This record gives sequence, structure tokens and C-alpha cells, in this order.
Amino acid sequence: MPAQHLATKFSELHGVDVELIAGASGVLTTQIQQGAPFDIFLAADMAYPQLLFTQQLALRPEPYVQGLLVWWHPEQTTLPTRISKVVIADPQVAPYGKAAQKVLQDIAPELGQVILATNINHAFTLIDTGHAPVGLISLSHLRYAQIRFDLPKYSHFSRVPLPSQPTLLQGATIVATTDEGKLARKFLKFIQAPAQQRYLQQMGYTAL
Repeated sequence: MPAQHLATKFSELHGVDVELIAGASGVLTTQIQQGAPFDIFLAADMAYPQLLFTQQLALRPEPYVQGLLVWWHPEQTTLPTRISKVVIADPQVAPYGKAAQKVLQDIAPELGQVILATNINHAFTLIDTGHAPVGLISLSHLRYAQIRFDLPKYSHFSRVPLPSQPTLLQGATIVATTDEGKLARKFLKFIQAPAQQRYLQQMGYTAL
């Protein structure tokens, strides 16, 4: 995934190990509130980092990238007009799920069952393994899969049209209890640098 690529590149440049803990932004926020020993939090929105900042559990958040939500319909080249099942990430804890819920309310075709995944990675897996014909996921997941597996199904997606395309500005914050504040700051600046922003743009994000 893009985050792993960036972590590996940063490790090579600075000679340090970067351990990634994946999860829905809301779940990771709760873990930080409960004292999880994280150094930096890369969220899928600005709201969760801002919450930690207001609770004095993290420094003021900064945006690092903007995500894009797309319809993925792997077995069809176009979005079907009738959908029996659709997968989204859980809107209670996942910003992409919250954005997807709004899209469903605004412009969805006729829908059947809505399946909630624990996070955006789980949503991708459910669609990829055939648990539902359609889902709303991040474009970055498809870009990564296209590059890694080069299968036609990862090109079968439709963009959410404006004005229903949500703004998914993603924020990062340094956790207040970290002993690696300088290194965490260096990692954030690394992600925000032009070279990494170009890479993220290639991977389906909108650069800052």
C-alpha cells in the first residue's frame, strides 16, 4: 500500500524502522485516547486528528493528502443501475465510510443490502473476494491493485460525480506522549514533500 511504500523509503533514507498500525481512523483515535504508544497518526480525515488536538492528546493537525472516493464494480465495466448489495466502510469509525454513506443518500442507484466493512481495507477485500458486486472505496486501493496485479477488474470503477464527490482532506498529527517527536515531525514533512506528493498523486490521491 502507499503508506508502506513511504515508510520503507523513509526507513532507507534515515536508517530507522517504521512500524505501521492499520485501522479505521475512529478506532485508532480511541486507542490513542486510551494511551496507545503511537508516535504519529495519519488519519483519513481532519476531524479525528482535530479531536485529539482539542483533547490535548496530539499536536495541531496538518493535511498531508486528499483522497478520492469511487464506485468499484469489478465484474462490470460500468456502474449497474440496479445493485443487490453494496459495500462501504463503517461510517461510525471510518471517514471513507461516512463519505460513502452520504453518497448513497444523495445519488445512489436503486440499492439493496448495504454491507458495512470494519474499515476501507476490509471494504476492498469484501468486494475483491465477491461478497458484493459493487462498493464505494478509495481510488488509491484500486491504483495499488492495478500496479501490483495488472488485472482488468481493478480498472472497472466510476468516479462519484460532482457535487456529490466528498472532500476527503486527510490529516496527520503527532501524538503528545511520543518520545520520538523530532523523528515524527521529520516523517510528516517527508510525506508532504513534493516528491512524495507526486507519488501519492500517481496512487490515486489529490496532492496538496
